Amino acid sequence: MYMLFWVLQRIIISLILILCMHYIYIFLKTNLTTPKTKDLVNQPREQYKEIYEKININKHGSSPNNSEKNVDNSQDKTSVMKDELKSYLKDLKHSNNNSTMSPNSTLPTNITSHDINSRGDSNFSTY
Repeated sequence: MYMLFWVLQRIIISLILILCMHYIYIFLKTNLTTPKTKDLVNQPREQYKEIYEKININKHGSSPNNSEKNVDNSQDKTSVMKDELKSYLKDLKHSNNNSTMSPNSTLPTNITSHDINSRGDSNFSTY
């Protein structure tokens, strides 16, 4: 009988402690924090309004002279870029030609699979 009373006492005390801790946590959470509220109506409306204003400014704000200047500038930039690329490729080709035509080159130019297999230097089959 004493054992049953002891078990019931521990269960009741544990439940009371758990409930007290739970309610203290809820109390502190509601009193010490600020709730986060997200404006789902006005904020997106303002953002869309700003976007529409930017679009309208870009459509009506650019004159034909400005667009022609922009096209000319872009054509100038592309022609400069093309010239730079051509000069770089010429330099690259020139440097490659100089390096392959050096007289100190010791690499054989024509190696065939038959030459390698006839010397027995290869570990590959002759298929």
